[in-house]
Amino acid sequence: ANDITISLESSYRDVDALIEDKDLLNMKIAQSYFTDNEVVSDTSNKDYETRKKYSDIAASIDLAIGKYIFSSEVQFNPDESKIVKKENSLSYTLNPRKFVSIALSDEGSKKTGKIDVAFPLNNSIHLFGGLDRTTSTGVTNKETTGIAYESCCWAFRLAHFKEDDSSGGYNYSTGMELVLTGLGSTSSPLKGRIENNIPGYTASLR
Repeated sequence: ANDITISLESSYRDVDALIEDKDLLNMKIAQSYFTDNEVVSDTSNKDYETRKKYSDIAASIDLAIGKYIFSSEVQFNPDESKIVKKENSLSYTLNPRKFVSIALSDEGSKKTGKIDVAFPLNNSIHLFGGLDRTTSTGVTNKETTGIAYESCCWAFRLAHFKEDDSSGGYNYSTGMELVLTGLGSTSSPLKGRIENNIPGYTASLR
């Protein structure tokens, strides 16, 4: 890609032999530098366009207090000396099948809200869902809902997706996954798509 990214990360971690290592405080900052003066253009009737030698500065801080995690991310334009994008989120997680997360982002003219949730009905069945909506225009970017069932020998997951098609309408699709213990899954990509739409949902069916 003819570029290089320089980053710095600092974290304070709670190390306990009885539980998985967990960052209580994490801070990151990064910036990319480009050797090419031109980049492929996304403007019609224009093949290439010039760009500056460096990207905006990206930084984030994550703070964990018990089951709560607060995250803040910013994108800083050094030429204009201002923050051009910021996102704040708060999540409460008991386990991969029981959590709720709320995030708000601001890009100046565009504001977006996200909410992700998973909730168990009993030891075998849990629901999950996610909503990504541009609050400044009222457009739903992504909407995901689903249900999963698990037993000792097999598991089943059903997910429905609604996504903006950028032309004023929506694309709808439904995916199903059957997992046989010790044999594998009938639809491995479905898990990745769900986790991409619902970042806090990491439940692997047994």
